Amino acid sequence: MKKIILCLFILLTTNEILAQTTINLDKTNGVYTVPCKVNGIPMDFIFDTGASNVTISLTEATFLIKQGLLGKNDIKESVKYQIANGDINEGTNIILREIEIAGLKIKNVKATIVHEQNAPLLLGMSALSQLGKIEIENNKLIINDFSFKSNKDNIDFDKEVEGTIEWINSVFVKYQYEEPDLKQKQNIHSVVEIENQFYLFGVRTQETSKPWAFSKGFLIPLAKINNIDFSEKKSNYWLEVKLKNNEEAIVMIDGNDKKDYIDRLEFMLDKSIDNESLMPKLKNALEYIIELYNEKPPNKSSSFASQGNKEIRIKYKNGIEIFNIHLGSEQPNYKENKEYFWYTEFSKIKSTKGGSGGNLLNGNYKFFDENGNLLIDENYSMGLKNGDSKKWDEKGELTEINKYEDGESVYWKYHPEGDDGWVEQIGQMLKAGWIKNSYDRYNNIVASQKTFVDEKSQIKKEKTKTSIYFRNSNQKKEEYTTLMMFNNSYIGEYIQYFENGNKKVYGKLFDPYDSGIDKYVGNIRDGEWKWYKENGEIDSTEKYKAVIEYWDNGNLKYIYGQYFDEEENKWLKHGRFYSYGEDGKGIGEIIEYEWGVLKEKE
Repeated sequence: MKKIILCLFILLTTNEILAQTTINLDKTNGVYTVPCKVNGIPMDFIFDTGASNVTISLTEATFLIKQGLLGKNDIKESVKYQIANGDINEGTNIILREIEIAGLKIKNVKATIVHEQNAPLLLGMSALSQLGKIEIENNKLIINDFSFKSNKDNIDFDKEVEGTIEWINSVFVKYQYEEPDLKQKQNIHSVVEIENQFYLFGVRTQETSKPWAFSKGFLIPLAKINNIDFSEKKSNYWLEVKLKNNEEAIVMIDGNDKKDYIDRLEFMLDKSIDNESLMPKLKNALEYIIELYNEKPPNKSSSFASQGNKEIRIKYKNGIEIFNIHLGSEQPNYKENKEYFWYTEFSKIKSTKGGSGGNLLNGNYKFFDENGNLLIDENYSMGLKNGDSKKWDEKGELTEINKYEDGESVYWKYHPEGDDGWVEQIGQMLKAGWIKNSYDRYNNIVASQKTFVDEKSQIKKEKTKTSIYFRNSNQKKEEYTTLMMFNNSYIGEYIQYFENGNKKVYGKLFDPYDSGIDKYVGNIRDGEWKWYKENGEIDSTEKYKAVIEYWDNGNLKYIYGQYFDEEENKWLKHGRFYSYGEDGKGIGEIIEYEWGVLKEKE
C-alpha cells in the first residue's frame, strides 16, 4: 500500500556514497603524522583531533607566501589562543585554498599561523571535519564517506541530493524494523522549498492490526536541525533527529489533514544494521543533505511567498486536494490555444482555453485519498501544466507519467485500460515528430508510430508511419503509412515480413498528398504488388492502379482503385470508391468494390 508518497527505491549502494579511504600513518614519539599537500606543497602534519584548526608555523607560512601560494586575500585577522599548558600565544588566521590527503582534496580550510619558526604542524578539526567519519586502526587512518563532505563546487546538485536520498531509502527498506504484527517503515521523498525554507519531506508508517497503526507525512526544516544521532532500545535502534532549542517545528500530517508539531522525530531500524556498520554512514548521509542545503540559497524567483502565492487545502469525502494559486496582479499573455487551470473559493478547479475565471494555479498540486495515499502529483506555471505529472492507483502502483512544457504534453507514459503493458508517447501529440511506442508487460515492443511531414509531397501535411512487431521480438511484422488520425486508411508503401526478416508482401497505395489532392483518401492499391515465399523468392504478383476523374468544371469527381484481371485482360474496380459533388468539397461518399462487384454495406 502506498502511504502518502511512499515510493519504492531500488537498493542503491555506490562506491561514491560509501567511499572509504585508508592512509598509512607514521607514529613517532606517541603521535601520528599524516603526509599532506598544502596548496600543492608536501608537508607532514600531526594528526590532532583535539585541535580546532589546522596550524602551520611561520617557516611554512613564509615559504608559501614567497611561492605565491598564500596571498593577501588568504590572510585574515590576528588572534590570541591558549595552548595546552595554559599559555597565551599570538597567531594569524588564514585560509588554505587546498589541502590534499591521499588524493582527497578539501577546499578553503580555516587555519592559523603560529608565530614561531619551529611550531608543529597540526591537522585539526577544520580539515578533519570535512573528511567525514574518521577512525585510527593499526596505524591506519580510515576515512568513511568522504563524498558526503567533499568539495561541492563542481557537483551536479540535484543528482547529488537524489542519489543520497535513494541510498538513505535503501537502508531504511533493508533494515526496517519488524516483529509479529508490526512493521515500521520510513521513506524520504525529496527536499521541498516552502516560504524560503528547505524541508526534508517524507512519510513514516506503522503497519499493525492494533489501534496504534498510523501513516503520517513529515516535514523537517533542515536549517533548524541541531543533532542527528542513534539511541539503542531493547529491540531496535532509533535514529533521532532533534531541532535546535527544542523548537516544535517538525510538521506531521495524517491522512485527514490533521497537523501536529514536534521538536524531534525518530526512525526505527532493525539491529541487524550493526552487521555492516551503517549507522555512522546513515548519519553522515543525512548531515550531508543538511550541509548541501545550508549552502544553497532559497530560489526566490520561484518562491511561493515572494510571488504572492497561496496554498489551498480542500477536504473531500474521498480525499484531500493541496495546491497553490497565484495572488499577484500580473497576468500571463494568454494564448487562445492553451488550456489554463484556475480556482475561486466558490468553485472547484476549472479550466478554460485562452483565459481564466479566477486565480491561476501556480506551483505544485497533490491529491491524497482518504487513506493518505498520494494519487496525483503535478505542477503548474501561471495556469499551464508545466513539468512532471504522475498518477498512482489506490495500491500505490504508478499508472501514468506526463511531462508538460508550456501547457503542452511532450511525454506521456501510461497503462492502457485493461492492459498490463505500457504506452509511451514522446513529443506533441498528432504533430510532426510525435512518437508513440507500445510495450507489453515484459517491456517487449509491440508497435511503434511516428508522425512526420513528407517534404517530397505536394501537400505538406502530417502522415503517420506504423510498425507492428512479432511477439517477444524486435522483428517487424507489418509496416504501413496512414494519413493523420485515419489508422485504417493506408497510403504509400505497405510491407509485411516473415519472422526471419524477409518480405512477405510489398506494394504501394495511392497517396493523395503526393498527387496534390488535399483529401482523406486511403486503401487504394496503386502499381505492382508482390507476394513472396519465406526464402525471399517471388510467389505471385498483381497489378493495380488509382483512377482520378474530374467534373467539367475541373473539380474532383471520383477517386477509386482498379485491379487488372489477367484472364479477362481488363481492369476491374477494386477497393474504395470516393465520389464528390460538383463543388469538389467535403470528405466524399465512400463505397467499395471487390473484383469488379459492388460490396454491400454491412
